[in-house]
Amino acid sequence: MNTKTDRQRVGRLLLSSETRNLTVVGTLVFVGVGAEPLAMLLFLVHATGSFGSAGIVIGCYGLSSAATAPVRGRLADRYGAAVLTVIATAHLVLTLALVAAGEAHAPLVVLVLTSAAVGTGYSAVYAAMRSAWSRLTGEQDRESAYAVQAVLQEIGYIGGPAGAGAAIAQAGTTFALLATSCLTWSATLVFSQLSAVRSQPRAAVQMWSRPAVMASGPLAVLIATTAPTAFAFAVVEVDLPAYATRHAVPGIAGLLIALVAIGSLVGGLAYGHRTWRSALDRRYAAILLLLALLMTALSLARSMPAVVLLTLLVGLPAAPMITCRYLLLDGTVPNGFANEAFMWITTADAIGDSAGKAIGGFLVERSSFGLVSLVAGLAATLAMLITVLGCQTLRRSVPAELTV
Repeated sequence: MNTKTDRQRVGRLLLSSETRNLTVVGTLVFVGVGAEPLAMLLFLVHATGSFGSAGIVIGCYGLSSAATAPVRGRLADRYGAAVLTVIATAHLVLTLALVAAGEAHAPLVVLVLTSAAVGTGYSAVYAAMRSAWSRLTGEQDRESAYAVQAVLQEIGYIGGPAGAGAAIAQAGTTFALLATSCLTWSATLVFSQLSAVRSQPRAAVQMWSRPAVMASGPLAVLIATTAPTAFAFAVVEVDLPAYATRHAVPGIAGLLIALVAIGSLVGGLAYGHRTWRSALDRRYAAILLLLALLMTALSLARSMPAVVLLTLLVGLPAAPMITCRYLLLDGTVPNGFANEAFMWITTADAIGDSAGKAIGGFLVERSSFGLVSLVAGLAATLAMLITVLGCQTLRRSVPAELTV
């Protein structure tokens, strides 16, 4: 490993005007997207007077977003950067409709249907940025570029909710939801005009041909590993606040969850600063093994300091895991399906996250902190085993041109 060379590579990525614009504007989108769930949840609590009703409404928003993600990806593949603007504008208009319905205290069914419509406009910028990195960077720099994106996403996950909380405290839930939606919309408009994004070639793919996941066995393996890891992190994110509440320190619940994201950010920076020589599929499996071991270790924690330390460590493999996943996508997806393939990963992540929060919420009321964390560790172990069993499939090259 040449640490100086690795730092120079990351610095070169960030000093280029194209990549600098991509990272700055992309971060603003990620912050807006990261802020929206909290702002929407608390707005819906205000509108319905019930966390239960708000949970149902925002749950439909999440399911709608997950179910329609591959369609948004295919639209981006077929029509290019212009689709990002259309999706963002539709999302803003539908969010305004949700705010109007909430302020009018519309029936729950109206809120459910409107939030489901909002979910169809969830941002496709994550996929577009990954595609832009793949065009802007050579093979030598691509791993560092994907690590940079993983770190930027963590900044969004940390800064978004913090910004939403500050907006709610200063101006209320309605303003916070409108502000986050406007930030996402305006930043996406700028993002879609960047030369790095507009240079994406439009794929000659039919809108209603079979999904990319059916054309790529390696992509199916990646999807099968994504859902369990999302499940594992979601279980931990439910388990940590429950642990804090049981120990009469509910005020640190948010800090514990933030520590996971901070750990991921640190892990992503460290990962992107080194050159890796090991086979990518084996590295991915090793990272998942480390995640499983750390989550299992968390289940053995018996004191608050131990929980704090292990929570930080649990986050370390997250960004490197995402980086490896992006790199594996490069070699497993046929031309013309880059955005759709990424959005299938997004769908798997959303399904795993929803299932993890639902099952985690059920378990924390009936089991100990250690047992619930162990469930998360088992889910991460499952992802690692799928990767090991699917290594041969992941190594299989996909033809550059594939008729589907």
